[in-house]
Amino acid sequence: MTGVIATQDFWGGDLGLARRHAGGRREAVTVALGAVGGAAAVRVTAAVQFVLQSAGRAALGPYGGVGLAFAGVEGARSAGYLALMVGVEGAPGRPLGWFAEVGVEGGVRVAAGLRWRRFSRP
Repeated sequence: MTGVIATQDFWGGDLGLARRHAGGRREAVTVALGAVGGAAAVRVTAAVQFVLQSAGRAALGPYGGVGLAFAGVEGARSAGYLALMVGVEGAPGRPLGWFAEVGVEGGVRVAAGLRWRRFSRP
């Protein structure tokens, strides 16, 4: 679930795909579909994030990131933004965990949800 509070508020659901590397670096792409003022809207964010305690199985894993975002609204002009985010995820070393994130990308962005993770075998 994603919400952006700006001159025109966006509310919608999102789906993302990410790849995490050794050392905690993660590249992520998220696509959110929703509405702005009753019109269909889309937001796409591509970011590089760094997860602290990335192998933690019981601890919280804080993270931060930077990237680019695109916002499009039916019948309105599209826009691109610099995206900055900080968040926390539960048990980043387990296959399933929750996350909560706040950031700035054309307004204040708030997101929360679940992450399913698949780890490669060494």
